[in-house]
Amino acid sequence: MSLGSLELMASLHKEVQDFCDWISPTEKEDQVRGFVVRRIINAIESAVPDSHATAFGSFITKLYLPDAYTIVRAQLRIGILI
Repeated sequence: MSLGSLELMASLHKEVQDFCDWISPTEKEDQVRGFVVRRIINAIESAVPDSHATAFGSFITKLYLPDAYTIVRAQLRIGILI
């Protein structure tokens, strides 16, 4: 590869890194979202005995966008009436 190609690749790599840093949630945003998710999970598990709720998807990997939804799955024991 030529020096120009390497410089172009390095520049593109930096642009991608900068975008990821910009779009990723801050530590405070992640803490707030984590707090809300824990409250939702606690509410589900308190309201429905023998249930188990978990968040998954982009929330777990921290790849969510600032206005993205969070998925919480509630697993119920067979025979529970809601």
